[in-house]
Amino acid sequence: MKIAISKLNSAATIIESVCETTIDSSKFVTATLGDKKKEISLAVKTGRGLVLITGCAHPGLDKMMEGTCVAAGMEVRIGGNDE
Repeated sequence: MKIAISKLNSAATIIESVCETTIDSSKFVTATLGDKKKEISLAVKTGRGLVLITGCAHPGLDKMMEGTCVAAGMEVRIGGNDE
């Protein structure tokens, strides 16, 4: 199913995440990282550690992990990692 960007924009409010933003007690999004290609990540706290879900990781996976302050306690990362 394809959704035109204009249709998506009218159906949703897009908010740039300039700092870490809590969704609930077990989930948060990271601050926006990157210069040319901006990305955020979704972090989910589990009983075994943190799961980091990224997009392509153009800013660099190391920077994205630092951005979440979770590199030491990370259990899993999921993403395209085009870097």
